[in-house]
Amino acid sequence: AMVEQYLPTAKALGLVDNEGMLNIDMVYEEATKALSKTPVVVAGYRVDQDDINRIRDIARKYAV
Repeated sequence: AMVEQYLPTAKALGLVDNEGMLNIDMVYEEATKALSKTPVVVAGYRVDQDDINRIRDIARKYAV
C-alpha cells in the first residue's frame, strides 16, 4: 500500500507508534501548522481548519 512507503518516516517523526497506531493529536498539530503556511488541496478540494477539526474529531471517536 502507498502508506507503507511513508511508515518509517512517520514513525521517526512520532506520527505513528511501533504498533502502527496514529498519534491523532500530533497529526492534527502538524496539519494545522501546514495549513497556516500554505493552502492544502486534496483532489481539487481546498482543505480548511474546520475540515482538519472534523477529521480529528472523527479519528478520536473511532480510535481503538
